[in-house]
Amino acid sequence: MFRRHGGPVPTGVLSEHRLTSTDLGRLVMATAMVTDAAAWLLLAVSLSLAARRSSSNWLYPSASSGDGRFT
Repeated sequence: MFRRHGGPVPTGVLSEHRLTSTDLGRLVMATAMVTDAAAWLLLAVSLSLAARRSSSNWLYPSASSGDGRFT
């Protein structure tokens, strides 16, 4: 499962404990932003590779079975 917690969760925790202006808080926020960007990049690359390897258009499947009847 793909979960994205790059901004709201660490920001809320750091704000609650008043750590946003500390070195540790800045490190946590920078790490969260980098891992969030890497996760989105990996998702985009994997979707692109999956679409290229698939012979059918799995992202937008056709509603018809090819003979004019809907399935």
